[in-house]
Amino acid sequence: MKEKKTTYFFVLLPFVLLFPLWKASVVSAIESEAPSAQKVEEVVLRFDANEGKVSKVAIKKTSGDVLGTLPKATRKNEIFHGWYTKKRGGKAVNAKTVIRQNTTLYAHWKVRKIDVDAKELLFGAKNKRLSLKLKITPSNADCSTLKMKVNRTKYATISTNHVVTSKNYGQTTLVYSYNGKQTRIPIQVAKKWVAFTFDDGPSVYTSGLVSFMKKNQLRATFYVVGTGLGGRGNLLKTLLKNGNEIGNHTWSHPVDSWNAVGQVQSVDWKLKKLTGTTTQTFRPPGGGLGGSVRQVRKPIILWSVDTNDWRDRVPSIVYNRVMRGARSGAIVLMHDIHGTTIPAAKQAFLSLKKQGFAFVTVSELLNGGRPGVVYTQGGAKVRTMKINY
Repeated sequence: MKEKKTTYFFVLLPFVLLFPLWKASVVSAIESEAPSAQKVEEVVLRFDANEGKVSKVAIKKTSGDVLGTLPKATRKNEIFHGWYTKKRGGKAVNAKTVIRQNTTLYAHWKVRKIDVDAKELLFGAKNKRLSLKLKITPSNADCSTLKMKVNRTKYATISTNHVVTSKNYGQTTLVYSYNGKQTRIPIQVAKKWVAFTFDDGPSVYTSGLVSFMKKNQLRATFYVVGTGLGGRGNLLKTLLKNGNEIGNHTWSHPVDSWNAVGQVQSVDWKLKKLTGTTTQTFRPPGGGLGGSVRQVRKPIILWSVDTNDWRDRVPSIVYNRVMRGARSGAIVLMHDIHGTTIPAAKQAFLSLKKQGFAFVTVSELLNGGRPGVVYTQGGAKVRTMKINY
């Protein structure tokens, strides 16, 4: 009898050991067929028309996992940030979504960058319109999170199709917000405008002046001399990045030079090497029009307000001359090589800003100007325009 029991035990033992495995496989099969199943072993994502042009990426998930709100796929050291939907324009996949093997999904990318076809907007009157064009990167980004607003709608408004309309004279800012980032576009509605110009630099004082102007959203034109450009490439790039203009003031500052063309070309060559750009306007040293000055094929820029800051190095005197001469369309002459000019210029900037003046570059004031024509000022009427730099 004891031998019989032992025999039964060994016969039944395999069934006892295999029963849990058999039960688990049956349950697993039942669960996999259930509509609410969320087990995912591997999902193949086939990206459609996305920035990285990835045709197939495998995301391996352990048993019991589901795709979360923001999986990441890596290829050639590039991480594609996005979320995945059943179809383009559909709802984002969340933790409750059941995703089965080999499901074809579409990639939706967050907005990474917005480029607007204007750095600033200037309106010369009320009820003027400017239409903006946006370039969104990546091009197939989901723009549902993109928001836009004008901080003070008393001065300007924006429509859903990105048309900005001026309302009252003053200043405000258009803000595009996306994924924790912002693109800000200053807006000014002005009756008066003026072009500040600084000659003979750059100098040790120029950097501080440029920083002050950046902080206060001010712009000007700097007529540089070639002999002072060495070692100042970064300053010149910053100056341009902030929306200022670099003008040509010859290589060595000769008055009534018979080699004006060569002098101007030397400056442009050096600037091209340092910044990748050349000058659009020319100011002859001392305002002299003799020699071969008129042969320079650029607009020739003089001035309507002479501060004589090179002679009278007293900030209050220079400031008062700016304020007395400032008119809409004026071109103001100063020199950023004199330390006494800097505080006078800063004070004049702020005083005229309070009076509603818009500060523009010479090229903007003259709408580019014409080569060989001598200008002492621009038109008094402010031109509505997009400003780029």
